[in-house]
Amino acid sequence: MTEYLFKHGVNIIVHGIFAIVFFAFWWRTRFWLPKYAHVLAAIAFIVSLWVIFTIPNEAPINQKGPVIKALSVFMLPAMVYFFFIFYGGQKEAFKNRIEKLKQCPYCDFPLESLQEEDGTDGQKCHRCGNLLYTINQK
Repeated sequence: MTEYLFKHGVNIIVHGIFAIVFFAFWWRTRFWLPKYAHVLAAIAFIVSLWVIFTIPNEAPINQKGPVIKALSVFMLPAMVYFFFIFYGGQKEAFKNRIEKLKQCPYCDFPLESLQEEDGTDGQKCHRCGNLLYTINQK
């Protein structure tokens, strides 16, 4: 029993670390789920509720208790988010962000923005120090 608890504890710690790293990467790349992903997850949640309420009393899930039944409602929305993120969402957002970076014309150093925080159109390149000006491009 102690060995099982130890393995389970290590598993929780490892997955917790992976989750923290994943969300840090998610925050760094400024990836947010679009509204249609939330709509799909909401539809999946409604379908899950419908399935849970229409399960016959003899089904094995009813023998596990109300907590398992309540947690199983979140399985379909979790699958929607999983497939959306891991089959293209996060990777494409990161790739698009990297491709959209401007480059300094003097040293080819990637620049995130050519507009300063105070609203001026000039920026110094952090690598070569040249002052860059933008033309209002929209």
